[in-house]
Amino acid sequence: MTETGAEQQEQFYNRHNTTESLDIVVLALIGDTAVACGALKEHSPEVAEIKRIFVSDSHRKNGIGKRIISALEKAAADQGFRRLILETGTKMPEAQALYARLGYEIIENFGVYASLPDSVCMGKNLS
Repeated sequence: MTETGAEQQEQFYNRHNTTESLDIVVLALIGDTAVACGALKEHSPEVAEIKRIFVSDSHRKNGIGKRIISALEKAAADQGFRRLILETGTKMPEAQALYARLGYEIIENFGVYASLPDSVCMGKNLS
């Protein structure tokens, strides 16, 4: 059986989204249940990349994603980062809209995402 394009794309992303190189992780709990997460990974001395933003389906549209990103922005600033960048997908308009509402702007695709047409990269300067 051969892999589909979607399976190959998922394998590509999985290689670049491991948890072993994450510097800061934020986890949202309701009781003992994790409902959202996000992380930061150093991209360069002054730039961190937001990674692994996820909010469970049953807890979306409650502001949890915004709070995860806010906590990551604060942690990044506390660590001396001056800019945040991230990658999301063309098939994730809700994520793109959230990032845009929080001040992120579309930038040129970076790193391993540079040649991927389904990737959308965004960035924001921290004050």
